[in-house]
Amino acid sequence: MQVKVILSTVLISLALNTSYAQKAKSTASAKKNDKEKTTTASMQEVLQSPAKKGGGSTSGDRSVIDYGHVPLAGEKSYFGEKNDFVTDFVRKYMEMNNRTLSCVQNNSSTPFSLIDNILEQKKMPKELKYLAVIESALNHKAVSHAGAVGPWQLMSGTAQMMGLKVSRKNDERTDWTKSTNAAIKYLDLLYSQLNDWLLVIAAYNSGPVPVQKAIDRTGSHNFWDIKEYLPKETQGHVLAFIATATIFENLGKFISLGSIPVDFKFTKDKDDDLPAVPAPSAEGIAAKNTGVKKEVTPKPAATAPVKPGTTAPATKTVATAAASAAKPATPAPAPKPATAPVTTVAKPTTAAPVAAPTIVAASAPAVTAPAAPKPVAVAFTDDELKNMSILRIEKPISFDLISQELGIDKKLLNRWNPDYELFLYNKYAAPVYKLRFPKDKVDVFLQKKEALLKMMKTM
Repeated sequence: MQVKVILSTVLISLALNTSYAQKAKSTASAKKNDKEKTTTASMQEVLQSPAKKGGGSTSGDRSVIDYGHVPLAGEKSYFGEKNDFVTDFVRKYMEMNNRTLSCVQNNSSTPFSLIDNILEQKKMPKELKYLAVIESALNHKAVSHAGAVGPWQLMSGTAQMMGLKVSRKNDERTDWTKSTNAAIKYLDLLYSQLNDWLLVIAAYNSGPVPVQKAIDRTGSHNFWDIKEYLPKETQGHVLAFIATATIFENLGKFISLGSIPVDFKFTKDKDDDLPAVPAPSAEGIAAKNTGVKKEVTPKPAATAPVKPGTTAPATKTVATAAASAAKPATPAPAPKPATAPVTTVAKPTTAAPVAAPTIVAASAPAVTAPAAPKPVAVAFTDDELKNMSILRIEKPISFDLISQELGIDKKLLNRWNPDYELFLYNKYAAPVYKLRFPKDKVDVFLQKKEALLKMMKTM
């Protein structure tokens, strides 16, 4: 009798647990769907409210739109005081990713030709094709940890808004022609609202809602003014796009060298004395998108051939290791593991090379993974090496925060870790960074590491 009672109790308990588990799973699934619907609805609200957002009409005659040009590093007339920061980032990006850049460059003629033709039909800047490089490394079967699919890494809701069919049996996001048309349509729509290509790239990565909130908060349509209010991944995504476009448009001949010559002059003489272009005003955006023709800023000419031996237009691309760049799949950096960040202390040595992901170009055979990225070379003194330890970290912490909380000289950290900025923006070629750190500060860093990471989330 007692055995029957016990068995009955066990069976009832199992039944209840199964019921609760199914209910919890159903609730979680419903919450995920509701979140996606809410995100899509918010995005639609931003894109369909041009008057409120300071943009032009999304309907009407789009043939008169002046798309402007995509800014490249060295254009003082566009970047102003940020020009040196941008050119320095491009140098670091080139040195860290040159092998991957070379691999993509040699396998990009087919997808680039397709994208160029579509962009030309739309009269839009051909430099936009580099977005597909940092999104997916031109892999039409790429799938991100967030659920973005295809060469343009479109989310399901966005893809459907742009007219694509998305289902288990037929996902048109993986179709080169259809997904390219959808992505360009989306970029066109974003530009009609934002009127600046850097803001468009930011909105493509994070969605238009965070960008619009940053604009509302600062009252500015200038990327550099709203940059600190955007997600770190989005900040890195925009910088990676600038670097990618600059390298393949103007620096293609240096990819095989592994770095940009120290005496190379990014800035063109004609730009030296030009005043910085002010951030576009709401009135200017509205005028441009309601059919008022404006003077078109000339597109800078490429200074180096892209791909020897091809007949395609001089167009090049750059890839970052997948992680995102921060999603840095990438040239989108690969998604980082969900486990807690690992921090270990090692004997200071030269940064070891890391393996880069295999890159597949559309309509081309798979390419063997290129060699590990070349670390940025730094000459250390004997005293520096004696006082240096290496911490292996998986999540970035800003040097400003470390300097403030631990009392370490920020200039010293920057000198010891010249490529840390790439890791900070999620555009580093490996999921783990070997941080060179003062020995006498290691213990306090390990004690405060978790607190520092929490502080980073609020920044």
